Amino acid sequence: MPRTPRKQSTSTVLGKRTPNALNIPTPPQSPAKVRARRSAAKEDPVQTLAIVKQDLKENAAQLPTPPVTPSKRKVQSESDCTPKTGQRLRDVTNNDRLSKHPPSETRPATPATASTPSIYTGAKALFQRGSVSAGKLLCRDVERDALQSFFFSHISTTTGGSLYVSGPPGTGKSALMAEVLNDVKEKFGETVKVANINCMTVRKPSLVFCTIYQELVGEELLECDDELSITDNLEQYFTKSTARQSCIVILDEMDSLITRDQEILYQVFEWTRLKNSKLVLVGIANALNLTSRFLPKLKARNFVPEVLRFTPYTAEQIATVISARLEVYSRAIYDNEYEKYEATALMHPAAIQLCARKTAANTGDIRKAFDICKRGLDLAEEDARRKYSQQSNTDCQENRSPMLTPSPSPSRSPAAFIIPADAVPPKVTISHIAKICSSAFGGSTAQRLQSLNLQQKAVLCALVVGEKRKHSSLTIRELYEHYGALCAKDKLLDRLKASEFREVITALEVCGVINLSAAGRSCASGKDANGDDRRISAAVQAIDLLRAVEDVGMLKRFFSGGA
Repeated sequence: MPRTPRKQSTSTVLGKRTPNALNIPTPPQSPAKVRARRSAAKEDPVQTLAIVKQDLKENAAQLPTPPVTPSKRKVQSESDCTPKTGQRLRDVTNNDRLSKHPPSETRPATPATASTPSIYTGAKALFQRGSVSAGKLLCRDVERDALQSFFFSHISTTTGGSLYVSGPPGTGKSALMAEVLNDVKEKFGETVKVANINCMTVRKPSLVFCTIYQELVGEELLECDDELSITDNLEQYFTKSTARQSCIVILDEMDSLITRDQEILYQVFEWTRLKNSKLVLVGIANALNLTSRFLPKLKARNFVPEVLRFTPYTAEQIATVISARLEVYSRAIYDNEYEKYEATALMHPAAIQLCARKTAANTGDIRKAFDICKRGLDLAEEDARRKYSQQSNTDCQENRSPMLTPSPSPSRSPAAFIIPADAVPPKVTISHIAKICSSAFGGSTAQRLQSLNLQQKAVLCALVVGEKRKHSSLTIRELYEHYGALCAKDKLLDRLKASEFREVITALEVCGVINLSAAGRSCASGKDANGDDRRISAAVQAIDLLRAVEDVGMLKRFFSGGA
């Protein structure tokens, strides 16, 4: 009878069997050594462990190398479809247009994310409040020549003089003044000292002398209790200085310095007429008759300043300015090979004309036209997102594993979208502009208030309540703090972020329910890049606002009790 082959035994360590999963042959051991190990395990387990380790070292060289397990192919995850951290995000809507590679070369497109800028982002930045146009201010050549002639004549002769600049809001007074001042500094250099002050940022009119002294002399004045000494020092600085150095003082929003006796305005205008005066004063305000109405003594003393009036922009001028800004942006975006794109590639020419005519017919404020264009670009971007987001998501889904693709979440950020290289981006159309203008200019005050959303109404309520308690206008920063305190009082409304709050302020100004002052001195110097020190006031009555929010309990509570 043939002998049955003996099965291969498993190795024993400390009395436990371990399966030989890799079928590695066990080196032969003598029966005496096995018996000695079993007896030692019963007496001293520690000694047995030392014996096992020694055996493993002796037989390690005799054991064959186990086979290598083949690696599994890595399944592509969802994160492979999105750019990794540290990589440069490309503009997904015009990456092929900006690329210098030949059109025949195909490059993989990167899906847009919430932080990826689109082709509309740069265009909207052109119409943002406080944005500076590339080049000179258009359609203000006559006013520019008048300002340059005034400054150059007085500075070259080192004589004093005064000029009053008037005009409705949004006619380019402050912007053109800043542009001309740059030309003056480049031409005359160190022979000119400039103090550009927005009087609305001064806490009270009498402190304007301290601000002028600080800007010209450079000395920090924390307290101005002795105002008489400050005025005496300024008068000596303007008249008795031996250096041939002119002093230019710009008082923007000068009507904020009006007092009961008008002594402050009389003082600054009289300094320009003193003997050996080197003060060149320019006052800027909206009122056309400020000097004749509030300063009659100037005419009696023969101190009447020169007058320069800015007229509202016409429809043709507004259309020219809008087209010029879009043309500069289009040239920077599109290469010469894309000649099919017009200069106004993102706004239809008829839409520009409609925006210009509506604005000119109502206020002539070019800032309102910029706000309308910016909101129109928002609507065009939403159209592009709806049109191309589904295609972009489908392209990314083709490269994902169906087991790892998450279900869409309703709380996600706006859908990513990719505009193909051979497609024309959706433009701002007449319907977009008409929709915006109807809410900005059309209808009564009650209708405009009813068209506001919840957060816009909340900000407006906070403004009306804050003005009533402070008995004066607020800055944007003060309004944001007051609005946050009201939201935290009942915890029924989430406070907006600062960037979202500024967008709400812009939307409210477009609707004509608030008024904003021009950028102050801190904004122009870069200390307040967001313009949060600008003054803001309500353009509606409190009773109209209460009627508009009478069915919203959380907003009615804003008017009952302090924050």
